[in-house]
Amino acid sequence: MASSCDRPSPSGSSSSTPTAGAPPTSHILSYPSATSSPPHGTKRPLATAKTSSRSGASYPRKRAVSACLVCRSRKTKCDNQRPRCGFCQQTGAECGYNESEKLATFDAASLAILDKLAHLEALIQGQKPPAQPHHHHHHHNSPSVIDEEDAHDLRSLDATPAPSLSSGDTLHLQVPLSLAMGSRVEETLQWPIFAGLVPGVDNIIAPLFAIPDDDDSANNGTDQLDPWRADIPALAQRFFRNVHTKNPILEFSLLENWVYQVSVGGFGHDAQSCLVLLVCALGALSAPYDPQSMSLNAPQQTTRYPSRTIAGNFFAAARRRLGIVLTSNSLTAVQCLFMAGIYYSYSMQQFAAWKMFNAASVAFMGHLRRSSSSSSPATPASPHTTGFEQRLYWSCLKSELELCQALNTLPSGLSQIPYPHAFPSPPRTLQPTSTADSDTTWFYYLAEIALRKLEAAIVTAFPPGPSPETTTTLHLPSLLATAREFTLQLSSWRDFLPPVLHFPSDPYAPCADERLQYLRARFWWTVSRVHRPFVYLAVHHAHSPAVQGEDVRAFVRDGLQAYCGFILATVVGHRHHGAWLGLRAGAGYALEMLAVAAAARDARSVLPERWREGVGFVKSCLRYWEGEVGDARGLREAVERVEVGLGFTQGVA
Repeated sequence: MASSCDRPSPSGSSSSTPTAGAPPTSHILSYPSATSSPPHGTKRPLATAKTSSRSGASYPRKRAVSACLVCRSRKTKCDNQRPRCGFCQQTGAECGYNESEKLATFDAASLAILDKLAHLEALIQGQKPPAQPHHHHHHHNSPSVIDEEDAHDLRSLDATPAPSLSSGDTLHLQVPLSLAMGSRVEETLQWPIFAGLVPGVDNIIAPLFAIPDDDDSANNGTDQLDPWRADIPALAQRFFRNVHTKNPILEFSLLENWVYQVSVGGFGHDAQSCLVLLVCALGALSAPYDPQSMSLNAPQQTTRYPSRTIAGNFFAAARRRLGIVLTSNSLTAVQCLFMAGIYYSYSMQQFAAWKMFNAASVAFMGHLRRSSSSSSPATPASPHTTGFEQRLYWSCLKSELELCQALNTLPSGLSQIPYPHAFPSPPRTLQPTSTADSDTTWFYYLAEIALRKLEAAIVTAFPPGPSPETTTTLHLPSLLATAREFTLQLSSWRDFLPPVLHFPSDPYAPCADERLQYLRARFWWTVSRVHRPFVYLAVHHAHSPAVQGEDVRAFVRDGLQAYCGFILATVVGHRHHGAWLGLRAGAGYALEMLAVAAAARDARSVLPERWREGVGFVKSCLRYWEGEVGDARGLREAVERVEVGLGFTQGVA
């Protein structure tokens, strides 16, 4: 059943396919500026961005200012003159400032990116951004991810008059949305083209729900930490360098004090000691990011750390204290539960990780209930406490939801709570590194939250159906119009990234910075949510005149380029909390590329030139992690069965 793509000729590739080693030229992987003209039939972005000064932007770190009480109540811009602002001088009003806000929550660097993120959020919501920037984000009534009014605006895109297709056909296609819009590997394997090729699809993920071998290790009595007690400060430093940069929910100065206390007096049976133990466990298990570890033949580390044995001893001691933590709704308890989830993610025990993230989210909801019932308007929370809470909210929310989606489990309900803060406030001290590196961490964190908000909007606009057996009449022109709208929003998100977060020009090369590597992977994942429906149509409606049109083929081509970039830029040997999610995403992308190669008309014109290499690389990555990842072997065997079943009998590697 394999097409002519089974063995492409070096000289026979289409002009639209990039040459080997060259970066793809698709408008998704190399977006035009937001000020350039959109494609024909696509609405122009609601506001244009100034990009000329991006490369030379600098952000002096100084204190931000707050509006006076009069201007704040009027919700107007204040010139912040003291003792009386300009408006109060002109009107004779009694001018005053909230002295509790002398120390600003945001510095100029954070204000710059928050202005851009506020603009992007306005694009997502389909509203015109404010002409003047407003920095009072703690007054913005933002939902946890996206509210019903925003969802209605996105769904209304279907009613937008769609441009005529290049073929002139406006067919309505019968499509099972759960398969065309779904993002789990199990949903991809239920595509009709794979029917009968992979038995027991639902059993692939089953090993992840088994009881871990070390499940009783926490019941072995006393802590066994004496050989490594002197390493505790160094392990905390490793944690802040290797782990904390992706979820900055701890205050370095506070944790440093707790580390000193346990180094001198030993570990107690309290939440603070539990958190230090978890930090040490992650410090012992994690390793610095090395782009060269993408090689499957990279030499093994000979240093003392990372060490799974030492990490396991620290984590066993932490688990003996988690019972105390589980009964508390304090923010420290939420931190402990969240960090336990991160440790399980690093250890490739995803179901256990989801349980910890779920427990952290439930504890956080308890904290919110307790705070709302006991707080007094006369004694508002300090900016430090509020920012601390905001970061915990966003980290718990995004970590729980991404595992819920992958494991097909139910969420805690945290996403349904109307949380009033659109973006979190930065901590006083992110990590014991340079100011520039702390800025990169903070920019990464905010940019990832903005991207996840956009992803949530895409899922709302492209909702999966109830079951594979249920088909829906899909109006292709409306689908194209909605996809173009999100393409422009993704373009705006990428254009608004500060210079320290710019992706490398070669999409197949790993990023030099770990945060950029993860952010680009998340970007490609979000791009795939827009393009997957078109890939499904190219496979299962290949003979439809509308699907054969260049409008659809462009989305198929760009989506497959994103798939291949995601796969080939993977740093295989680097252990991190999102490694398992990356393995599953790569397996799904490999399956879809095989489906297109076998079924799509003129598949060579839409497939990346390195797609065969990408499929082989996925199998190698899965084989590399088979000893630890419960579903890695099942995923690899599924890809291999599909290769044989579709006629690629020689393999793709």
